[in-house]
Amino acid sequence: QRNTKNNKFVTEVIEDEEAENENNNKQKIKTMPKFEFGERFFYYSNYYKAQKGDKFISKPAFKNLKEELLNNKIYQLALSIFHSQLINARNQTLSKHGKSMKARNYGQNNKYYGMPIDFPLSISAMLTVLLYTNLTEMQYKFKKFGCRKQSNKDTIKDIAKWNQQIGHWYHIFYNTVFFYGQRTTKTDTFYHGLNIQLLFNRFKPSFKCPISTTLSLTVAAQFAEGGIILELQPDGVGDLNFYLDVSPLSNYPEEQERLFAFAKDIFISDIRFISDHIDLRSNNKSHLCALRLMDYIFNANTKYNE
Repeated sequence: QRNTKNNKFVTEVIEDEEAENENNNKQKIKTMPKFEFGERFFYYSNYYKAQKGDKFISKPAFKNLKEELLNNKIYQLALSIFHSQLINARNQTLSKHGKSMKARNYGQNNKYYGMPIDFPLSISAMLTVLLYTNLTEMQYKFKKFGCRKQSNKDTIKDIAKWNQQIGHWYHIFYNTVFFYGQRTTKTDTFYHGLNIQLLFNRFKPSFKCPISTTLSLTVAAQFAEGGIILELQPDGVGDLNFYLDVSPLSNYPEEQERLFAFAKDIFISDIRFISDHIDLRSNNKSHLCALRLMDYIFNANTKYNE
């Protein structure tokens, strides 16, 4: 059974991302005025090399993926684990499922990211996904230190320096989920946890770093102890949301994991607070529907489609 600590199905809300609600000191529930997590960075292609700004990085800190995974300053893989995961990646790539995975046609995006249409999934691409979905501690530290602020004093440039430590993994991983995954539809429902209970000023979160979701409410509840479970649905047709079904690749297929490199056009359709006496059948959908309508009217922030 997977260790629940630092699990990918729960996003950790760090202290500088939250502000304590002065009217709720007794309950110590937090309020989050800006509901977003992480930063997105861009590497490599001639298109992005021509762009300016701290989010556009010319190259990673290391020469190749192997050197990076073994020597980065965030989380170093043992050589034995690297070799075992590499063998697993090779076997998965040569499997029937692996051979069926081809890069999708997303118009100009294929050009921007340097990804040929119908390009077979590479071993390195498979490796980045396997490392994320099967190595809990690694994915936690890569996201926490390589994709997010550690304090409000951090600038985009500060985060970018840390992201360069995992630049090869990050770039390959992002392209794999985007081009080999699938687009969300308006009927999809995903579950993801937060490690603490929050009061929400907005109902449209923005995850700019990798996020794992599950199709199973029961699985989400197992990992969100003391926090909350978000029920997430695509905003409209989910044009900017792409996920990879990693169940066939995971050591834990029963988790029904759906992996996003980022998730932007989604809204919170329900919230469940985790307690010792949780009833997973209970929900707050009718209340959330009304609150989203108010959010849409006054802030034009959340898609109201009910």
